Amino acid sequence: SMEKFSTMMRNLLKVLKPNGILYLEFPNYRFPFEPHTKMIVPPLSSKSLIKWLGKRRKILKEDKDAEYIDELNIISPGRAEQTFRSLALRFQNVYEEQKLPELLSLQRPLSDRYQFLSKPLSLLKCMHLDRVLLRMLKTIDLYPSVSYLITHEP
Repeated sequence: SMEKFSTMMRNLLKVLKPNGILYLEFPNYRFPFEPHTKMIVPPLSSKSLIKWLGKRRKILKEDKDAEYIDELNIISPGRAEQTFRSLALRFQNVYEEQKLPELLSLQRPLSDRYQFLSKPLSLLKCMHLDRVLLRMLKTIDLYPSVSYLITHEP
């Protein structure tokens, strides 16, 4: 997965203009939810485990339903940032800085796939623990999606 991600990034840099900006968004596989199958899974689950759980829960009915899982890049923010640094890229984690605080504030309704989080988040907000939760989630990279602004300066 890291190899595929590094190769993808190198290929993207070939077409990015000098000082160009790349917006990159992908699921955070440290978060215990696989968005393609809409299943709760252990963090950084292997592709074979995701397939097995999908079949067991009858979400993936046949082998052909699970074929796309082989193409996924199971990656976390830490691993992505390691790749960005190795390629000497400047990057900003937009999700962590902007979207995550907005998500925890519950100012807007959560998307359908994350509705299961609304009650626990509301409870934490009522207990005034939302800021503590935000710091904790940022520290351990535990949020549903990742969005980066990446700049390549030759």
